[in-house]
Amino acid sequence: MDLFGIRLERLSGGITRTRLDPGITWGAFPQTEVGVRLPVVWLDVPGASARTAGVAGVAVRVMRALNLETPGVPAFGVSTEALLPVGGLAAPRASYLVKAMATKRGAHARWHVNVGAGSYSVRTAAAGGTDSLCADGTTGC
Repeated sequence: MDLFGIRLERLSGGITRTRLDPGITWGAFPQTEVGVRLPVVWLDVPGASARTAGVAGVAVRVMRALNLETPGVPAFGVSTEALLPVGGLAAPRASYLVKAMATKRGAHARWHVNVGAGSYSVRTAAAGGTDSLCADGTTGC
């Protein structure tokens, strides 16, 4: 169980964004992990009367080790994650990440190489509404 993935960011205009990523990962099959995490975000906007908080999606992940490391061959693996648009602070569309990984122990260090590709989606301000707080402190997102 992953309980303490915390990110604290200071954005332009003095906005503070705190993100907590609790999740659970389990070994579903030999050399295969399946996991779920639930990003929760708090926005502190200077001058705002209230703090904005909410769920920012649901992430589902699968990671597979392709081989075990040997003295001559590094360990290789693949991973994929989909972030689904669930919750009040979620992005409007789903996004994904696909990653290839390699790791090898050297004489004095362990070397890791991760290469990934994917998509992203972000929340932007929408004109007209007044029911939620935007990142810049105005309403109508």
